[in-house]
Amino acid sequence: MSSRRQPPWEMYAAAPILLGMVLLVGFVSYDAVEQIVPAFRSLSVVLQRDDSALRGADSWREDKTIREIRRVTLDAAAIGREVLLSDSSTTAEQQRELLRGARAELWRASLEYETLNPLAGSLPQWQQTRNLLTQYGQILDRVLGEDHRTLSDSVNAVLQDLTAKQTAILRQVEKLSDIHRGEILDREARVPELGNAFHVRLFWAVGACLMIASIIIVLPILHAWRVQRRLQAQYQKTLKTKNDLRKLSARLVRVQEEERRSISRELHDEVGQALTAARLDLALLEQKMPADRGDLREFAQEAKTLVEQTMFKLRDLSRLLRPNLLDDEGLAPAVKWLVKSCVRRAGVDVSLETKGLEGRLPAEFEIAAYRMVQEGLTNIIRHASATRAKIRLENQGGALRIKIQDDGSGMAAPPAGNGSSGGLGLLGIRERMEQLGGRLEILTAPGQGVCLMAEVPLSCSESAPFPAKGLSWTASAAQ
Repeated sequence: MSSRRQPPWEMYAAAPILLGMVLLVGFVSYDAVEQIVPAFRSLSVVLQRDDSALRGADSWREDKTIREIRRVTLDAAAIGREVLLSDSSTTAEQQRELLRGARAELWRASLEYETLNPLAGSLPQWQQTRNLLTQYGQILDRVLGEDHRTLSDSVNAVLQDLTAKQTAILRQVEKLSDIHRGEILDREARVPELGNAFHVRLFWAVGACLMIASIIIVLPILHAWRVQRRLQAQYQKTLKTKNDLRKLSARLVRVQEEERRSISRELHDEVGQALTAARLDLALLEQKMPADRGDLREFAQEAKTLVEQTMFKLRDLSRLLRPNLLDDEGLAPAVKWLVKSCVRRAGVDVSLETKGLEGRLPAEFEIAAYRMVQEGLTNIIRHASATRAKIRLENQGGALRIKIQDDGSGMAAPPAGNGSSGGLGLLGIRERMEQLGGRLEILTAPGQGVCLMAEVPLSCSESAPFPAKGLSWTASAAQ
């Protein structure tokens, strides 16, 4: 891993890219205006030359709808008068059918105008027209709903209302037509003015955008540069602290192993020799005791047995701290003795398989592998409630691979140094593997046991040559 982290290239590339995009938009917009303004001027000339061009598709349809409202209003008024003044019931009924059609056509035309002009609802002139059309429709409904012969004296009143509403509607429709034509003419007159105004506004808008974009670009870059410097300093500090901790951890491991070796030798040499001498003295004392002092002989025998048991425990403790087999004969014999010792104490069937370990590995690799097997067996005995376990050590392909698997209760999640002995032990094993450039993987699930797998590359070390054969051995509680 590089000790210096470079800022991402996007931080430097974003500024010129954004600036280039703004310039491109400004150039394209300016070019578009240069083409739009002459087009507007040409359109103005055409509109002035030909009045019919004032009506675009929608404008022409709006005018047509207004004329339709005027025509239907006149037709409905005429038909309504004929219905009210007709003496023949047959003729009156025919006129009613025509009046119903005119009534529906008038309503359709008003809806069509609102569809063509979405802003019609906000125009006061159209609101007044719509109210008049509604009142006009009510009068037509009255004419359609009653027999004119029953209206008697009110016929004249209905005719007056019908004529009044017709006149008001025609006047209001004429206002709408004037407004519509005025808007078109005003739009024609403002085309050149709008084009020039748009030209000027676009020029200032592009300039303001360029200025704002420059500020927006520069300020984040400055801020990002300052943040990057702080992060770089913090990263270097964290990296140095991490390296110091790794060195300290490696030194502590070395000191711990040296201390274990020293204590193991002291126990084996000093305390072991003292206990051996005590056992010999007790045996000599037992031989020299009078035959008639059976009680003293029995006492001496018990003391000698106790000393022998202590010697066995002391020897096991010395080997657990730092077995001489590991230093003298290598990893495979030491692990075999460790498995046999744990099986004897715990009653768990353990199968051990080694491959490619006939030669010697560097001391730090052998110690790390031995401690991993030791920690794995300890966890199996104390926590796993397992009946069987498999251990495999393999030196192949330039790497040392270790696998420890049991059929115990498993764990909900791999321990991560949560303060428990098992968690701290596995954390120590992980640190040992990482210091040697390896890795530790823990696979577990409730009720499915635990599987520890480690791989340490040996490419940086020189191991003794070994034949391509292995050792397979199984230890059980019965052995």
